[in-house]
Amino acid sequence: MEMENLKGFCQVVISSNIRDATAHLIQAGGLGSLKHNTVLLVRETILAHLALLVAKNISAYPSNGERFTKGHIDVWWIVHDGGKLMLFPFLLRQHKVWRKYKMHIFTVAQMDDNSIQVKKDLTTFL
Repeated sequence: MEMENLKGFCQVVISSNIRDATAHLIQAGGLGSLKHNTVLLVRETILAHLALLVAKNISAYPSNGERFTKGHIDVWWIVHDGGKLMLFPFLLRQHKVWRKYKMHIFTVAQMDDNSIQVKKDLTTFL
């Protein structure tokens, strides 16, 4: 696409920190009543050498007195993060509220990776 065709699709936000800039971009997204349903932050996270944690539907989280009886925690594991993304759900499941939740671990492999070996490595790591 030529640059002049992209003018309506690009937004620029100037902010003193990444958190505020991200919040502004999310709030400003969409066109009229058409709102986006996807936010892509992975590249910025990787460039900053950080792990990305997305908490979904926070308003539905239980208080300390409540307990969930079923559900799951989805983890999209980036093999090169050294296990930081595995630590948080593990620690979360130590709390009585989340104890019965199951963890779903997902990872992405390259086409030339040996998927059987990747699965073996993941099992060993867990």
